[in-house]
Amino acid sequence: MRMNLLEEYARHKAQKPADWFLYVWNALEDNLIKCTGAIFPLLDGKPNFKGKMKPGSRAVVYVIRSDYEIFCRDWESRNDKCYVCEGTGKEWNGWSRDAGVKYKICSKCGGSGKP
Repeated sequence: MRMNLLEEYARHKAQKPADWFLYVWNALEDNLIKCTGAIFPLLDGKPNFKGKMKPGSRAVVYVIRSDYEIFCRDWESRNDKCYVCEGTGKEWNGWSRDAGVKYKICSKCGGSGKP
């Protein structure tokens, strides 16, 4: 599951503007994800989560995983890119304090970035 597509789907479902960003997400059950987002000030074009959120912009959205997967497949066909890696050929593989974000070759497209 890619964060950007989950964020895009939650934003669409909540009918929020493009500057609304997820900052907490929790898997509640096998098929349900609780997404919490808000509008934050931007720092170098990215949300500054350490800054204060815009008052009244916080929203909680419950995403049904099966609906999200349909959204991902539709996104893939519209963009002609693999939805797991979003066309980069790399899939998230963890995070560590020393190395930061770690990636591996995408398990769905084999690193091609194509569906």
